[in-house]
Amino acid sequence: MPKRVQIALAVLMVVLAGVSAWLGLHSQKRGPVYHGKPLRYWLRGYHAANGSWNESNPLMADEAVRLTGTNAIPTLLEMLSASDSALDRKLLKWSYTWRRWASKQPFLRIAPIPHLPSYDALEASQAFRALGPQASVAVPDLVRLLDQDLPAMNHGHIILILADIGPPAERAVPAVLRDLHASNPIRRGNALYALGRIGAAPELVVTNAAVVLGDPDPYVRRQAARSLESFGAEARSSVPALVEALQKWSLQPAYPRRFERDPDDPIVAAQDALKAIDPEAAAKAGVKGW
Repeated sequence: MPKRVQIALAVLMVVLAGVSAWLGLHSQKRGPVYHGKPLRYWLRGYHAANGSWNESNPLMADEAVRLTGTNAIPTLLEMLSASDSALDRKLLKWSYTWRRWASKQPFLRIAPIPHLPSYDALEASQAFRALGPQASVAVPDLVRLLDQDLPAMNHGHIILILADIGPPAERAVPAVLRDLHASNPIRRGNALYALGRIGAAPELVVTNAAVVLGDPDPYVRRQAARSLESFGAEARSSVPALVEALQKWSLQPAYPRRFERDPDDPIVAAQDALKAIDPEAAAKAGVKGW
């Protein structure tokens, strides 16, 4: 091979390594250390199915989080704030043009997939799930993050983390309720899901969820009913709204059911809620038992 070609290839490899380092530099930030490596290193294992940057995998990532315990929380909160810059997105787009070829060269190890800052937020959400009940101490900081202007995906991760935390996330209820006014139906539905899982402040949640039963999106209506169901008898004030919703929905085109009793059908969700909240009212409304 001519010397000029060798030099050109060497320069190209240095450039490729630089781009890979740019896209992966977030793993080198300071934070807790597990088995001699930063926690972020192990969290990359959550992407193992699509090609990880290292030898980690989801089980190893979970173990690293559990053994790190609450010391992991500051790092995870920082990761939840991560977002992609315009340069990150340009480098990502460009990297796909050379990544397949570069992975075949023997000189440098090229990660099978690029790692953007936004991936940190996804890894942090999975790590919070592995942390389990210990994550409850992070609720005040998670509420603070909800008050920031984060990308929609990061915001969604935080809502689902609060749902996983459950009742100890009670102080987050007012912040989650704000999402019921979001323009995105997935965001509204996820907020209702979280409110049901948290199961606190029925005096606030029940009234708002009953109103949302009239939402035009079936996913939102279903989550509103499921949220009310989670409160049981505490949601008795929503019975008239549930009965009215069932009457109204029965006149609309049928939901495309996958099963005879599809749990994704808003009507099924409302029937379940009515039976859980007030069995007598459910019987009067013609809701049959299953």
